[in-house]
Formats: sequence, C-alpha cells, structure tokens
Amino acid sequence: MKRSFYEILGVAHNADQSQIDAAYAAATAKLNATTGVRGAIESVAETKLLAEGYQLLSNPAQRARYDAKLSAEAAGIQLMFFPDDSKARRTLGIQTAIFAALAAALTGIIYFQLTKKMDEVQTDYKQALAKKQEEQNKPIVIDATQPEETSTNEKTNK
Repeated sequence: MKRSFYEILGVAHNADQSQIDAAYAAATAKLNATTGVRGAIESVAETKLLAEGYQLLSNPAQRARYDAKLSAEAAGIQLMFFPDDSKARRTLGIQTAIFAALAAALTGIIYFQLTKKMDEVQTDYKQALAKKQEEQNKPIVIDATQPEETSTNEKTNK
C-alpha cells in the first residue's frame, strides 16, 4: 500500500509546522546514520521522499490540496488538480488544443471514409435493385415453332 507523506515523516495529520520541522530533522538524521547499513539507492529514494514530503507539508496551500486528495482517495473518489504555475497551465492548454485538433482530424477522416463506403453500398444496392426490376419487367417469350416439352415427353413414354 502506498504510504502518505505523513507516514513517511512520522507526524500526525494535524501536526503544526514545528512538529513537521522536528520530524524531518529526526528522519534525515536517522537516515544519515543508517546509510552505511542500507543500500545507497534505497537511501537516495528515501531522502527524496522525505524532502518532497517536507516541502509539501510545509506549504499550507499544497498541504491543503494534499489533504483533500487523501480524503477523497479514502472515500473512493479520485481528484485531479490543475497546475499552479502559468508555464504548466500553458503547457496543459497547448496539449489540450493539440489533442482536440487531432481528435477533430481523426473524426473527419473516419467520417469521410464512412460516407464514401456508404455511398458505394448505396450505389451497389441501387444497381442490384434496378437489375432485379429489369428482370421482373422482362417479357416472357414463347416460341410457337418448337413443340412443348411435356408433349414430347408424353410421346416417348407411350
């Protein structure tokens, strides 16, 4: 299960800034003391998590958003936050515009292909219908010079 930054730092959810500072100092000191025992890769990853958690929990606005996200996840709801800085918002806006343009182009291509195929099917249907109509309207020609087959069969049977 994924640990929260509160668990990583070892503080309660309602901890104030001084408790967060003390917990961060204690966790980094403990991590530095055990670095020789643990692997270097694990220590670097844990250090990054501690720094990220401390930075997030030290900023009241980021902490409020993080708490809202934790509460929503506990309730089974997934929240999505938009970026705070203007560069990230601009990038998100550009990506959204590109996605919309690609979706519109793809939709246009699919619509064109389906319309073309529907026209082909409609033309084939009309041709088949006209051919069937032509066969139904064709007059039946009876050749009076040739004897009927039934009478010839009757003569051979006698």
